[in-house]
Amino acid sequence: MKRCSVCGKDNQDNALFCAFCGNKFDQNTCKVCGQANPPGELFCVRCGNPIIEGLLIIENRYKLIKKIGVGGFGKTYLAEDLQLFGKKVVIKEFSMKSAKFDEFIKFTQQEGMILAKLNHPQIPKIHGFLEDKKNSKIYLIQDFVEGKNLRQLLTERTKLEEDEAIIILKDTLDILSYLHSFNPSLLHRDIKPENIIVDQNGKAYLVDYGAVIEYHGDKKDREIMYTKGYASPQQKQGFSSPSSDLYSLGIVAIEILTGLTPDKFKNEETGIVDYSVINDMSVELRDFLVKMTKLSTSDRFKNASEAKNALEVIEKIRTLRDIKISQYHGKIGEKERKDIIDMAKKLNISLDLINKVLEEEKHKIETKDAYKKEVSPSSPFITRLSIVSQATGVTTCKLIGKVQAHQGLAIKVVFSPKGEYMLTAGADGVIKVFGTTQWERKISIKATTDDDTLTDMKMSPNSQYLVVSAKSGNIKFFETSFWTRLNVVHIQNDEISEITFSPDSRLLFVGGYEKAISIFDMMKVEKTVNLTGHETWISCLEHSPKDRLLVSGAWDGSVFMWDTQEMKLKKSFKEHTGQVKKIRFANSGRFFVTSANDGLINIWDPSSLTIVKRYQISEDSRQIIDIAITPNEKYLLIASERRVLVIGLDLMDKKMEVDLQTRKCTSISFFPQKNYFATSDIDGIIKLWKLSI
Repeated sequence: MKRCSVCGKDNQDNALFCAFCGNKFDQNTCKVCGQANPPGELFCVRCGNPIIEGLLIIENRYKLIKKIGVGGFGKTYLAEDLQLFGKKVVIKEFSMKSAKFDEFIKFTQQEGMILAKLNHPQIPKIHGFLEDKKNSKIYLIQDFVEGKNLRQLLTERTKLEEDEAIIILKDTLDILSYLHSFNPSLLHRDIKPENIIVDQNGKAYLVDYGAVIEYHGDKKDREIMYTKGYASPQQKQGFSSPSSDLYSLGIVAIEILTGLTPDKFKNEETGIVDYSVINDMSVELRDFLVKMTKLSTSDRFKNASEAKNALEVIEKIRTLRDIKISQYHGKIGEKERKDIIDMAKKLNISLDLINKVLEEEKHKIETKDAYKKEVSPSSPFITRLSIVSQATGVTTCKLIGKVQAHQGLAIKVVFSPKGEYMLTAGADGVIKVFGTTQWERKISIKATTDDDTLTDMKMSPNSQYLVVSAKSGNIKFFETSFWTRLNVVHIQNDEISEITFSPDSRLLFVGGYEKAISIFDMMKVEKTVNLTGHETWISCLEHSPKDRLLVSGAWDGSVFMWDTQEMKLKKSFKEHTGQVKKIRFANSGRFFVTSANDGLINIWDPSSLTIVKRYQISEDSRQIIDIAITPNEKYLLIASERRVLVIGLDLMDKKMEVDLQTRKCTSISFFPQKNYFATSDIDGIIKLWKLSI
């Protein structure tokens, strides 16, 4: 189809005029975006797609698919290597006047010799050069990195959160440290958002080495090259150094963290940065960015390794904030300060730096900033589950404790696999961890930023990891021995609904609005494949605790069953007429339950993949919030907004109905091996119940 550039409507490929608005199509009109292109163009100047039909092949080997960039020397294409079964590669086309072509070949060969020395997993490998003397062109063939560059990410999301930016910066600094470690050091000289690509696993790659040179001390660059907005004053004068690369990366960091282009915060003539744009960042990250972008090279980090080490300290400070500082809610006296400093020493954080962090916390309290808002004077925070004795009106189910876990909506409550912890998640992005011996709060973790929303949390079956998903499509990993943050991965481009682990804790399955299930390998620390087939948003998913069966449910009422060893669909069903809300497996894996907006509860046999029992909720109770199976697998609990129904699984009969004493329940979770269950609600209260049936 040919898209009209005026009205945006699709027309037939052979159309001369738009059938909707009458616009005349140029002969070189792009069929994809409707852009009118200059005569002779083979690829659209707007979207890069081919304008003409037929194969565009270089040297009878490389099929050009799309133009993906234009630079000073030529163009960059995405291509397929026909001799390697269609493997995707990047081809850089360099053009030069024929009179200077021999000199140009010599120059590019020298650059090629430098690039050929590179062997880093996050630097695309060079496969070779092709010379086309007839047309005065040289082609550079290298690996294709599948992902999005930082410019594309900024276009989609305006700016990145601090955790994500820190990981990207660490990856890039690791690459720069490798380049600068050569003798003589190699300088990239063109660090900008377009040249840092982030793959689906959140790993950053540094690309485009067309400006790379060897560093020879104070000797002037043989050719001055830079990109306006990102180059240091020294590089613009022809005196590039390792610190020039650091300066450029610092400018990129400020841009991705603020969403502002360099012309909004940097004086191009002097190189001076307006640091007021990063005032709302943490003090340690502000100091890091300031040091990266100092005017004098002597004031910047000595090298990329030193800068990377500084970022690792920042990560430790952020862990300290999550584990220690946040739990005091700004009320930091001498006892609390000592406690924080003791942990800082264990993390090898300098006393000067931690004092600076604590001074910032004090300033926030004095100015009634975010940390002051977390605790309301009229609603004091309760840090311990208060045990009560009153019954709910049903003698077989008693409310035995409650805690004001969050000052707003509590999204979810879960227990760790062995039952030593109860975890709660709030709409504020904070996760609270309670010990189940004394029911005391142990730590508080800020899991998402204020402009994002937490959607799910799961602890791995081996209790080693806590994983949190967010509306932005990010997942965050925490190691549970010290509750330290490990990684942030942008795994989907839309909201995530639910996550679940394989029984061996190796694979994490992620479902949401993308209509595909993403799979993350915890051992390889990378996204592997997608499971596709759902036609609408995936609303829930759960993996069998004993087998290789994954079950997913969608908004259209469909239930899909997947073999997670062969990674293929086994069967799909349409047994619900409304959105599938929840899927729960029994601990033994002998059966699983699906619930939906139609009020129908289906009990499934995993071995035969058939429904063995059904239960229809009455008309006035169809708003199912959550379901849970008792540890003895005899009863099913169905939570609606204000009540819990207890259903006997043998006869599928109603045993009792429990008043939850709340405005609206948000989740329900069973304590492992015991008949205790917890509920969360819209007011941030977590209640603990004992079921004696």
